Amino acid sequence: MSRRELPNTPAPLARQARLGARGTAVLVLIALAVLCAALPGCTTAAKTGSAAEDTSVTVIATATSAPAAALTESPATQHSLNMRGFDLVFDDEFNGSGLNRKLWEPSLPWGNTNRAEQQYYTPQALSLKDGALVITARKQQLKGKPFTSGVITSDPHFKFAYGFAEIRAQVPAGAGLWSAFWLVVRQRGSNEEADIVEVLGRNPTQGYAVLHYGTMIKKEITVASYTADDLSVGWHTFALDWQPGSMIWYVDGVERQRVTQGVPSSPMVIIANLAVGGPQSWSGPTDATTPFPADYKIDYIRVFQRK
Repeated sequence: MSRRELPNTPAPLARQARLGARGTAVLVLIALAVLCAALPGCTTAAKTGSAAEDTSVTVIATATSAPAAALTESPATQHSLNMRGFDLVFDDEFNGSGLNRKLWEPSLPWGNTNRAEQQYYTPQALSLKDGALVITARKQQLKGKPFTSGVITSDPHFKFAYGFAEIRAQVPAGAGLWSAFWLVVRQRGSNEEADIVEVLGRNPTQGYAVLHYGTMIKKEITVASYTADDLSVGWHTFALDWQPGSMIWYVDGVERQRVTQGVPSSPMVIIANLAVGGPQSWSGPTDATTPFPADYKIDYIRVFQRK
């Protein structure tokens, strides 16, 4: 989940969201470059707990353009790759009566808030229903924030270096809603983060695959976006195949992004969350049309490693 907390993507970019994957990715990159150039403090130091630093961000063009094929709903049994030759090393099917606290913590590793976002993360926003984890965002004031929502992180219970991480989920639509499934290195000074999927609810026909690398002093970003059928309709799988020297993103079994530069080698923890944006957040603020309560549903989260 990108913690760059940029202001809203400019309206012209939003209007161009259906141009196709290559054109959209270029527009996203231009918008990010312009915004970061205008805001030298455009990254938050949420990972370190210190104030945002005056640093530059280099936006790197995507290694491969994302295909424009439409997505179809993923059945519960589908995997993005043939799992022969892999071991299942982490798995939560969310079939219990409550969150498995041997696997997850209901807060970010660095706290329950992010500066430019409007939600306070609370365990009460998490529920298990019909074999799925439901993260619910509500218009409800708590600890100075106007909304509540939920997050799960595998820190400190599980981290891994290299493997195939996959989520089957249904994301909500609505202005200001920001669904994410991501990996992050829990090491002070590191900027390493792999956003397996980010969907901004104001445009659920567009998804993002993002890699942050480098240090908190020298930050680098690789961004890919793809257009698809409405991701808020039905269930979809989002996955990352992380190998030494390469990362490949999949959506419903279709490759959407591939990079070979800046690939992390340090172990990473898993995070899934539903944020509610504000005026200075990348997702933008809510409006009168945003539905509350809003649910981000997760059928499973799995991690495989090659034998």
